[in-house]
Order: sequence, then C-alpha cells, then structure tokens
Amino acid sequence: MKKYLLIFLLFLSAVGFSQWQPLAFTALSGGDCDEVEIASDIFISDVNDSQAGSYGAIEIYNPTNATVNLSNYSVRRSGDYGSGIWAWETGQGGYPNLSGNLPPGGIYLIMVGTNGNVCNNVTYNMSLGQNAGINGNDQVQLRKNGVTIDDVGFPGSPGFSLVRKPDAEVPKAVFNSADWNITGQNCGSLGNHTINNAPVPEIDNISRYRDNPGTLPYTFCNTPTRVRVQMDTTGGGFTYSYNLQGTTTPVNVTNTTGIFSNLEEDTYTLTITIRRNNILFCTHIVSFNITGGTETSPIILLNP
Repeated sequence: MKKYLLIFLLFLSAVGFSQWQPLAFTALSGGDCDEVEIASDIFISDVNDSQAGSYGAIEIYNPTNATVNLSNYSVRRSGDYGSGIWAWETGQGGYPNLSGNLPPGGIYLIMVGTNGNVCNNVTYNMSLGQNAGINGNDQVQLRKNGVTIDDVGFPGSPGFSLVRKPDAEVPKAVFNSADWNITGQNCGSLGNHTINNAPVPEIDNISRYRDNPGTLPYTFCNTPTRVRVQMDTTGGGFTYSYNLQGTTTPVNVTNTTGIFSNLEEDTYTLTITIRRNNILFCTHIVSFNITGGTETSPIILLNP
C-alpha cells in the first residue's frame, strides 16, 4: 500500500497541481445592482380587449410581500399612444378611485366598457362603465401619488390579450414590448399571474489560476496568469458581459465568459453588465489585485 501511495505522490509531483485560488475584491461606486428590486411595486399584469364592442379589462398584480393600499394609485388611458391626451383617469372626471387593500400575490381587476366579448369567468373589483372602453393603439398607465410607475402600449388592432412575461422587470415607467406576450383575446389569462421574482445575481467568486504549487511554501503562479469570474446565477433570464481594465497595464478586454488570460501584476477594475431579456438590468463594478509572493497556507482545491 505504501508503495502505491509513494508512486501516486511521485506522479502528482511530476505533473503538478492546477487550481483556482480565490481573490479578494472590493465593490466600487458606480455599480447599481444593490439598488435593484425586481418587483418593487404593483404593476399592470394583463390587458384584455374585445374584438368588437367597448369591453376591456385591466389587471393589476401585487408581487411584493406587503399589502398595498390602493388609495394612492390611479389608472389613466389615452386613445393614442404617446399623444399625451388622456381620455380618463380613475378618481377624476366622475370616475371612481381605486380602493381597498391588495394583499401579496393579489389581483385587482378593472372592467372598462360593458359590451362585446365580455370575460365573465372572473370577478371585477370595479367597473368604469360603457364610455371607458379601450381599443387598439391605446396607452394605459398606472400612477402612484401622481407619478407614472407603469406604462403599457396596446397593439394596433383590437381583440387581444396582453400579458406581462413572468421574468419582466416590473413596474416599468416606459413601455417595452419585449416584456409582454401578445395573443388574441383570451379570457383565461385574467385573474391569475405568475412572476419569476428571482434575486439579483451576485458575484460568487473571482479566482486566479495557479499552476504546479508543489510543496509548501509554494509560490503564486508567476504572472502572466488567468482570472475567472463566477456569478451566483439563480435563473431569471440573465446574461452577463465582463469588462476588465488594468490600472498600469494596457488591459481593456470585454467578453461573455468571465475568463481573462495573460494578466500581469496590477490593480484591475471589473465591470459586470447584467441584462435580462436583452434589457439592461444592473451593473456590478469591483476591483481586485494580482500580486506575486508566497503562500504558506494549505492548498484549497476548487473546481477548475
């Protein structure tokens, strides 16, 4: 047994170890990921419109962990997206206020218009009457204390269901069609909503690659060296772009792998741009140092 162990140790001595050694990193100003909340407030989750007649429905969803008092909110509609001319707003011109408390995961349904293909499979919290109908190319906004927090643009023709995608960033004050699934009118989409409330991706580790450490004390991998960035990815449709810049070395490299080669001793700035469904989500900006020297602590083997 000792003979085989000796042979194994000699083999390791001959081929050497390869490992990733964690690097300490420091967050810098300019990154905004710590300020992001994927679902920070209630939002418009579904708009349903009849092909003929005035009927339509607007669904509001509460993705937060708190009960929301709706008295601070209003909904308004324009007949032409971007015109700035508002046909009606709840709480004004004789239209009722939004009212009541919306619990976490709760849905608030507003009926606008009364004739056409009316969805009777759901219970409405309020009705705005015949004259409040919606149509193609309309614009609807959800407002909080007089400030727009969510904006929705309608398809050009009537007779549709406009459903917020589960992984869309919400609410959003400027409409983005990429956040929505659009189909013909579908009453089954009303009264329920799913949201992927994934946490903001964080940096799991930044590591450097060390070759053939040998016996202790051993020397850090002589530069140039490789550095790897790994994210704590928990889903949510995120993609990443990594930019690395040196302080004294002429390094300015951008890639999508998070692996950088041929790095000399220096202080580096790493910018990680995170996108969700091809929309800018947030940015991490950190710095780390690559230095030489010796290491006398036990070897920590990480997955290569």
